[in-house]
Amino acid sequence: PVTGSADICVYDSTVYAYSGDIGSLYINAWDLETGRFKYKTRLVDTHPGGPMPQSAPMVGDDGTIYAHKPGDNIAAVQDSGDSLRILWTHEVSGDSNHYSIFSHFAVGPDRSVYCASNRRIQRLDPATGACLDSSPILQDPASIYFGVRMAVGADSVVYVTVSPGNSALYALTRDLQIL
Repeated sequence: PVTGSADICVYDSTVYAYSGDIGSLYINAWDLETGRFKYKTRLVDTHPGGPMPQSAPMVGDDGTIYAHKPGDNIAAVQDSGDSLRILWTHEVSGDSNHYSIFSHFAVGPDRSVYCASNRRIQRLDPATGACLDSSPILQDPASIYFGVRMAVGADSVVYVTVSPGNSALYALTRDLQIL
């Protein structure tokens, strides 16, 4: 894996990271104390041959692991203690004019998942992955890539920067209306 896909995340006593290559991407689990490999699961490839992740997996406060395959999907994964199980996947767009390859994603205090898709930010239901809300278009029309960095405050305000070409910092409500 390349760039952010080499990053890790930790929950309780388990480390999670990607492995694989284009078309066969996995989330792996290792014991934090012993370094022993525990298990892995293959992530769904909604658009076969799509790009490798450019951001680390992340773990919500309830232990749900989230993986983002840019231009492909967001997946929620559960660690049962003896295996990893895909809970849901949500397709995100990524054609050549709206490609979100370098975008990051975030989880809010209510466990909503925020991601870039089709020049907008979407809020996903943490239980099902269904799209609950979508922002207005934020991508600069002259840009090829929709590179998003975001963070969600304790007050549920979603902060978003978009690159290239659009150097604005957006503050959005929980349901993705511009403040």
